[in-house]
Amino acid sequence: MKSSAPTAIALTLIMFLLVLAAAVFFLFQGQQSLKLELQNAGDTVRALEKQQAEIELNNSAAQATLDTLELSGTSTAAENVGLTEQLANSDQLIVTLESQELQLSSDLENAVATMEIFESQAPLVTVVGPQDQAIVSVGQAVELVIVASDHAGVNGVSFNIGNELFGGPVENIGETAIMRHTWTPTAEGPITIFITATNVNGITSDPSTIDLTIIGSATSIPEPTVEAIPESTPES
Repeated sequence: MKSSAPTAIALTLIMFLLVLAAAVFFLFQGQQSLKLELQNAGDTVRALEKQQAEIELNNSAAQATLDTLELSGTSTAAENVGLTEQLANSDQLIVTLESQELQLSSDLENAVATMEIFESQAPLVTVVGPQDQAIVSVGQAVELVIVASDHAGVNGVSFNIGNELFGGPVENIGETAIMRHTWTPTAEGPITIFITATNVNGITSDPSTIDLTIIGSATSIPEPTVEAIPESTPES
């Protein structure tokens, strides 16, 4: 019985050592597994950090691209505004040119109409002398002075008494001319002198007239009398 007690103690000690060894083995295994897991976790963290760095780099590149696009968009918007203003200015210029064209067309039409009016106008004849209703004697020379004018040019001037032509036609005068023609009456009585002008377009003016009274050569024209008015004497 005495030998069994130490044996039991020895067995117990051996069992304890075995358990302790098993515990140490399991702790070692756990520590190795933990180290491996920690190493794997570290690798994962480093991989994540690398991935995060790549993501941040990509984000920076994307932000730079976005900034570039925004800057390009701003420039494009500014260019669009400039092009819009140029287009508006071009439209306004077109409107102005069209208005000027209409105005020029209207001015041209007015000029043509005015030219047609001028071309259809008859010459202008102005009698300078003698005075209308003048009294002249038979055999007394009468000097007719007229001014004939036309923008196209006066082609001829004629002097008539009734249907009788007594002077002219004087031709190729020009635009304006002062003409003198001497006529001597041969018979008594009232007469009317007709003066007409024709321009280069063949348009004849209405007759300008002078009414004269022809008296005999022996008849004198009575001079007007002046009645004397006696001076009044102051009352005393």
